[in-house]
Amino acid sequence: MGIPSDCAWLNEMSGVQDNPAFQMDFKSALASEMTFWQKLRNITSPYHVAPHPKGIGGINIKPNHPLPKDLQTFMDESKDGVIFMSLGSHIEPSMFKDQMNAFLQVFRELPQRVMLKYNPENGTDIPPNVKTSKWFPQQDVLGKLFRPLQPNQPTNSIERKLFEDLRYSKDRRHTPAEEAVYWVEHSLKYPFALTPKSINLSAIELHMIDIGIFVTSVLLFSLYIIYFIFKFLKTLVCRNIKIKHKQKFIKLWK
Repeated sequence: MGIPSDCAWLNEMSGVQDNPAFQMDFKSALASEMTFWQKLRNITSPYHVAPHPKGIGGINIKPNHPLPKDLQTFMDESKDGVIFMSLGSHIEPSMFKDQMNAFLQVFRELPQRVMLKYNPENGTDIPPNVKTSKWFPQQDVLGKLFRPLQPNQPTNSIERKLFEDLRYSKDRRHTPAEEAVYWVEHSLKYPFALTPKSINLSAIELHMIDIGIFVTSVLLFSLYIIYFIFKFLKTLVCRNIKIKHKQKFIKLWK
């Protein structure tokens, strides 16, 4: 779990203000820099959050363990890097034989070695640079894949972004589990210490609709006063012009 404020309905439940001008729902495909029209249709660049949401991202990640010897050798001997592909635990690749065979043909042309979570049928033509298995120690494999990434090595924006995300996730005072335990105990000891005032506000107060109405009223009243002043000045000027024309006309007749 990360900071819940990247989800609009969790914001509402926890009393965190949701501003679509710069906050994005985690399901949104928009970037952090949005145009005016994107902001209009937007339903997570950093933004302020209340003190009660606590991030425990990475709590599911366990310390890496050494890889089995065959996997370690397969990865170490790859000069061009390793690609790991998995369709997850809810999709059975054997149900998509044609698609998987197409993947195998593409992998055959790659210089990298490929670890593919797939249990092919007997007689399937497996490229020499592909290692298939029904199960891989995925977390340990991914830990091995990202380990060589050092600050002086990223060569493109994707690698730099990966390195920054990894560095941020590791640069923390406590482990995610310790962080979760601390805040649970803190909340039990001081039940309302982190409860924000906003959670007890009405929708009108939370979204400052009353303030908006007041400011709009002041602006409209100010515009009315300005209009009235201009109208008065116009009437005064027109009256003076009429008086001058009348006096001039009288002089001509005399």
